[in-house]
Amino acid sequence: VLRVVAPGSPDNPWESDFIQRRNWLIIVILLATGMRRGELLGMQIGDLESNQPKLNILRRADAVEDPRPIQPNAKSNDRRLELRPNIMRAVWDYIDNDRGAIRAARRHPYLIVADEGRPLSLKSVDKLFGQLRAACPGLPVKLTSHVMRHTWNERFSEQAELLGLDAPVEEKARNEQQGW
Repeated sequence: VLRVVAPGSPDNPWESDFIQRRNWLIIVILLATGMRRGELLGMQIGDLESNQPKLNILRRADAVEDPRPIQPNAKSNDRRLELRPNIMRAVWDYIDNDRGAIRAARRHPYLIVADEGRPLSLKSVDKLFGQLRAACPGLPVKLTSHVMRHTWNERFSEQAELLGLDAPVEEKARNEQQGW
């Protein structure tokens, strides 16, 4: 998946440079954190820590600043997640160069935006994965944003086993990371 969605990849199904970079970032963040699509789409620039590779997942029910008719939201507890520094640099690069170049995006605080600047919708994320599956017949037909969450959990289990974590420690760490 990462090879296909890499910006500039000949297999990348999206033509626009902005959409290629944004969609790559969406997939990288989902795989790196295991967050839900609603948590990603509800994230605001102010939720990022400017001097650390960390971000905050916050629950904002009925946010007055959100113009979307169906507001994405965090389903679980608020939490702080750490990203690899190179992923956080990519997030800031997207903010500064891609999102920042869209005038309409400056009117709201949401991180992930459509090409015309509105906050991206839940349906748009579903469409992104549909386009990805259509462009790459070898991908699982059920590849969705939620599958990225399952993939994160599988990788977490593998790492916990390699580290020799006992079951209660693994469960506590997973619960904290996933907001349960």
